[in-house]
Amino acid sequence: HKNLLFWTLCAWSDDFEGCVVDYGTYPEQPRARFTLADASPTLSDASKGGLEGAIYGGLSALTEKLFSKEYSREDGVGVSISKGAIDANWGAMTDVVYKFIRDSRLPLYPSHGRYVGATGKPFGDYAKKRGDKIGPHWRIPNDGTRGLRRLLIDTNYWKSFVYARLTTPPGDQGRLAVNGSPRSNLLFLEHLTAEKRKTVEAKERRVEEWRAIPNRDNHWFDCLVGATVCASIAGAKLPSVANADAERKKVSFKKMQERAKARKK
Repeated sequence: HKNLLFWTLCAWSDDFEGCVVDYGTYPEQPRARFTLADASPTLSDASKGGLEGAIYGGLSALTEKLFSKEYSREDGVGVSISKGAIDANWGAMTDVVYKFIRDSRLPLYPSHGRYVGATGKPFGDYAKKRGDKIGPHWRIPNDGTRGLRRLLIDTNYWKSFVYARLTTPPGDQGRLAVNGSPRSNLLFLEHLTAEKRKTVEAKERRVEEWRAIPNRDNHWFDCLVGATVCASIAGAKLPSVANADAERKKVSFKKMQERAKARKK
């Protein structure tokens, strides 16, 4: 955004149990409650350049802060950030985001959210081309856009996925928790509840479509969606999905063995 960079840092297990480790803005805000519109200081306050320079400088300062730190797990093992994504959908600043990612050489994707409603073309209907990386409702085409691999996200699907993880009861598999008490995270939680969903049916499809509530900031919700997709890219799967995938692989391997025996005969 023109005034602030919103960010969210999450930790994940292979079975999609997650935790919001930290979140914030750059520049940091000295107030507990603020909006994007009334932010002070802003990116332009933290930089002497124009808008492009302010955003580039903000991304540099923020990623240096996040990627240079080693984080500790509960067992004391040190870990670092393995994947990240930066929203590149703001057309006026898309080139700046791509340039920064190219220059930084960090494990970052320029991400583009796609609003796939009930009447839209599902991600699963796109033909996979050589070199494409495909996951559940996300794609990384091998098209070399601006010299980088870009991440395309079906935001309706992933917002519903994140909501399901946040509302999973403690102790159940696939729960996403937020560090600290609700009171200490009040503004963050307001961002997570700044959109409403509506189930829409069309073309024999049923989709939960999400819309922002007017005059509400939802930026940390967008950040959390991006972090969740990064976990999926890294291989995180719900146990039910992982078990189904394993079963499909067994069936596929069995069929391969049968075909090999048939050829020998």
